[in-house]
Amino acid sequence: MHDTLSSQVSEWADLRPQVEEVLQRAVGQALSHAAVPRGHRRGRPRVIEMAHVWLSLLMCVLTGMNSYQTLWRHLCCQRVGSFAPIQVTDDAVIKRLRQAGLAPLYDLFSQVSSFLADWLTPQVGTALAPFASRVVALDEMTWDAMQRHLLCQRTLPDGDVGLLPGKLAGRFDLRTQQWDWVQFRSDPQANCKVAVCSLLEGLPEQSLVLFDLGYFSFPWFDYLTQMHYWFVCRLREKTTYQLAHTFYRSQGILDALVWLGSSHGARAGHLVRLVRFYDGQKVRCYLTNVLDPRQLSLPEVARLYARRWDSELAFLTLKRLLGLHHWWSSHPVLMQQQILAVLIVAQVVQALRLHVAVQAGLDPFEVSLPLLIQVLPQLLLHRKAVSDWLLTYGRHLKLLRPSSRKTLVLPDLDLAQYTFPPPDLPLTRKARYLEYAPRPHRSSSKTSPPTPPS
Repeated sequence: MHDTLSSQVSEWADLRPQVEEVLQRAVGQALSHAAVPRGHRRGRPRVIEMAHVWLSLLMCVLTGMNSYQTLWRHLCCQRVGSFAPIQVTDDAVIKRLRQAGLAPLYDLFSQVSSFLADWLTPQVGTALAPFASRVVALDEMTWDAMQRHLLCQRTLPDGDVGLLPGKLAGRFDLRTQQWDWVQFRSDPQANCKVAVCSLLEGLPEQSLVLFDLGYFSFPWFDYLTQMHYWFVCRLREKTTYQLAHTFYRSQGILDALVWLGSSHGARAGHLVRLVRFYDGQKVRCYLTNVLDPRQLSLPEVARLYARRWDSELAFLTLKRLLGLHHWWSSHPVLMQQQILAVLIVAQVVQALRLHVAVQAGLDPFEVSLPLLIQVLPQLLLHRKAVSDWLLTYGRHLKLLRPSSRKTLVLPDLDLAQYTFPPPDLPLTRKARYLEYAPRPHRSSSKTSPPTPPS
């Protein structure tokens, strides 16, 4: 048979008896939307069908692939779905991967993510920040350094910027625990504020956006408010502000409306809300443009910002649990294929984890993701229904266990003690932003110290 997309769809569908429902439906749904190319290809039919390669690649990622030799052995020695083992060289497999490019995996990632989001949204509901249409965290991660596979990298010293392949910037949905938007960025030293607006693409209005201090800037706050997005972030130290109205102040607790900036320097154009309290260890300060405490209380502001760490844990899953700390190749196309394959597997595993948590009435973080990834390959190999097996044996084997996440000590406030502002309180003013000349990147390469003058 020729390597047509119609054959790929049928071969992926044949995998269904072997995997748990979410894996079956995700992959099947993604490939069923693809168009089937027409026409007959001239020449000898290819021995390597890309559906076989992609399927084997995803399975190898799940079982801890660390080189293309693992994928090659998997293709040559194991039957996958209806695909029989094939006899090819490892160089032929890598050549076909480079020829295939990124489009097939981009399409598969997009459609798997869309299907999983539609499948999970009715299960999780809107208990988290119910006033927001979506709740997302923005973050980025610099990739670990490459090994010196290519000739041009052999002369680079340890720590050189040329060994860093770039960054992954993403938008993580906190309700569904899914990456719903990712970007590859080639410059590992670029400021995270560069192109941050592109991370909002496709995000509906009235969504709540969480981010860390790396994105802190007055223009960014004003832009989010003008585009009808909510946000929560931390207050950067030494930021100047003026109180416009105080809702509540007592014993180190403050809930107030403030103007960010100073009269003689940079200043924001939209009023924001500052909440501050002492939790027994440190003073915590947060900013939000949700100005009404009845819509978002002070304790909920703190709880929401703590959920920003979900994206950090999702990055940790990619690197530590699914192997993205180690590159199989230094070729740009192969590296991005590796990233996309790991992201697809992470999406499915996170969806399965959330599904089990909902079925068991648990918080998602009470389902151990490291242990789930560890047992999942064996469950699939023996054709076990993963969710049923986890619900039956998970507590005994401690896959379902209390979460170790830190619990914040939050003040208990009564809104009856709040003083609300007059209806004519100004909410906007003329903004003034300062532009700073970008500083040149500092090379991390080791250099010899300057020679002292004679």
